[in-house]
Amino acid sequence: MQYIAILAVCLIFLASLAFMMQLGLKQILHAIFYQIYYYFLGSSAMFEDFIYRRSNKTGCRNLEAGKRTVQEIQDSGVKTGSAEVLPLDLMSLKSVKLFAEKVLQKYSNLHLLINNAGIMFVPFKLTEDSLESHFAVNYLGHCFLTHLLLPHLKLGAEASRKNSRIVNVSSCAYLAGKINFEDLTMMKGYIPQAAYAQSKLAQILFTIKLNKLLEKSGIPVQVHSVHPGIVNTDLFNGTSLKRVAPFIPALMFKTPSQGASSVVHAAISEELEGTGGNYISNCHISKLKYPATDVEVQDKLWMIMLRLARIEKFGGI
Repeated sequence: MQYIAILAVCLIFLASLAFMMQLGLKQILHAIFYQIYYYFLGSSAMFEDFIYRRSNKTGCRNLEAGKRTVQEIQDSGVKTGSAEVLPLDLMSLKSVKLFAEKVLQKYSNLHLLINNAGIMFVPFKLTEDSLESHFAVNYLGHCFLTHLLLPHLKLGAEASRKNSRIVNVSSCAYLAGKINFEDLTMMKGYIPQAAYAQSKLAQILFTIKLNKLLEKSGIPVQVHSVHPGIVNTDLFNGTSLKRVAPFIPALMFKTPSQGASSVVHAAISEELEGTGGNYISNCHISKLKYPATDVEVQDKLWMIMLRLARIEKFGGI
């Protein structure tokens, strides 16, 4: 296993060099910083995954992929409940609104919202709302969807007499993040790793701030953020690692089922009933670190989120 890890690091480094050759000197220095930081975070996360592996109790943009997932659930032997696929493109606030309207029309109340969709290390792109794509998909789209569905989540809690839950699937990459308030779109020097880290930090800042507001207002909805671990999913398709050494994720990363365990834990565990604002990793509550704990940044980003999503009163709070 030790030799495999060394080989993986070497291959990732070669892939990183290929990426950095396309950048200017200043961007190269920043890219090196993020590469080193991601190596550290990735190795630490994989070590934690191995330690806690026994604890891992086991809307989509692509409709066809969603339908296949529904079929796989049915084929696995699940006999209760039902599953439905609706179109949702988090790169478009218009699409988010249309999706929410369809959900609200079909269901009188909701009990759980899992904000799971995301992108990672993709080339620079501005959305139709003039937002950097990581920021839009991993953060703002989820915020807007949560705002639109929150009243129905409140109704669901009142109907079941148990807290409804919002689960934001984040990442340990938040530790490498910094909210670039002067240039949220990163037009002045785009580095995919920095954009991803910023979006994941923003997601956790949103989780903490929203949970505080819900508690203060006495609304029976709790919010959690989850680090699922280093998971072998399509999320890595845009990375240099997947292009240079596609066998590494299959060999060393968690399976999707293992990665989903912490998300399921955050969604339904009785241990978490009545609590919120937690950061969960390997089915355990982990202590958040700076910059996620910076209250001033939480408040400032919240106000920017309201402005960008054109929200006057978030979720009726």
